[in-house]
Amino acid sequence: VELKSLLQGLEQRLTQLSNDVLILEKEDDRGLYGVLSLYLIENEMNEIKQLIDKLDSTTQEHQILAASATRQLEIMKTEMKALEKFDTMQVIKGRQTIEVLRTDLDSCKKEVKALTQRYNSKANFCHLEECYPYTDLDLATDESGVWVVFTTSLDFGNMILSKVEEGEPPALGKTWQTSVYKQAVTNTFMACGVLYATRYVNQELEEIFYSFNTVTGKERFNLGIFISKISPNIQALNYSPVDQTLHVYSDSNMVYYKVIL
Repeated sequence: VELKSLLQGLEQRLTQLSNDVLILEKEDDRGLYGVLSLYLIENEMNEIKQLIDKLDSTTQEHQILAASATRQLEIMKTEMKALEKFDTMQVIKGRQTIEVLRTDLDSCKKEVKALTQRYNSKANFCHLEECYPYTDLDLATDESGVWVVFTTSLDFGNMILSKVEEGEPPALGKTWQTSVYKQAVTNTFMACGVLYATRYVNQELEEIFYSFNTVTGKERFNLGIFISKISPNIQALNYSPVDQTLHVYSDSNMVYYKVIL
């Protein structure tokens, strides 16, 4: 817009200058007004020169802007090519990754083997009305360490007691066979190297009826120690050698019994 305005102004001034020169040539005033006309023409030429200078300056600015825009366009073009190359490489890498995963998946499918069925315990702790699930293994602690109570089909469902030995991973150490049927027991705990077992009497009472001494190997079936319950079922029973207390989980309740040794 500015360049167009300057060109129009220059065109008008040149036309005016031509007209003034023609008038000066036709005047016959014997030098009376010639000086004044020449002065006016000189002023018009100065103004035309200023317009030309300004036009040149504006043209140069446009040329600089055009050159700068051209450089920026070249830079953007280079960046776009780099981005296009990067995107292409990402697509290629993605396809390569997918091919590797597809190959690994095909390899896995070929190597898949039939898994054995999950073990279904048939030797939980029970009473006459129900069994407690996930009690096929019962861990117990006492002053001498950690023990595990379980059974096997080779032992006809009778309880087995093993000492857990420290290590990575832990291992079963010395093992004792008992003659008490595991599903006739509701819970077990260890205290001072002696295994104790409980059985359900009624909704108010639980009996500690059995013991097995790991030092002497002696079994007793007639202990007759009764525990008063606040709920019908005792799902978990463990002895703590730290405070010499039986910790009981009974139908969502935690109950504690002090042990007198």
